Amino acid sequence: MSAHYFHQLSKAFGGTKLKKNVEEALYPFGRYLKIAKESMEKKEIKVQWQPAPEIKVILHPIPQVYEISTQMQVKIGLEKHWYRIDNLDFYSIDQSQPVVIRKYKRSPITLMDEDIKQINGVVYLRLPYEEKDLGMLFWDHEPGESSPAWIA
Repeated sequence: MSAHYFHQLSKAFGGTKLKKNVEEALYPFGRYLKIAKESMEKKEIKVQWQPAPEIKVILHPIPQVYEISTQMQVKIGLEKHWYRIDNLDFYSIDQSQPVVIRKYKRSPITLMDEDIKQINGVVYLRLPYEEKDLGMLFWDHEPGESSPAWIA
């Protein structure tokens, strides 16, 4: 690679050392440009078209935009029996205490660790019901509202 300006400058000062230093300094950049150009040429699509014999074909490009979502959604409790519990102070509850559904006062439910999930501050409980509206529940005497997590 020869840089014209520096080539003329080296002639003015009468030395080849400047020319050699400039060529060595610019060589990596020139190599980068050459590789980038070759890479872009490899990406080019070259097509030859010929008319189809006796078949009339019209090609229409279909412009589409693809969207790739980078959001991650955590879906828990999509199967029945999982309920989202709102308006409940989760941290003040003794989790070993049974849950009492107002509709079923006489049937307290003791929960295991795998029946309790907390994600982003939202409490989910697996309860032995499949009703859409359980209503008010009490856990360690703390009131909370339930809504089915399997219904979007």
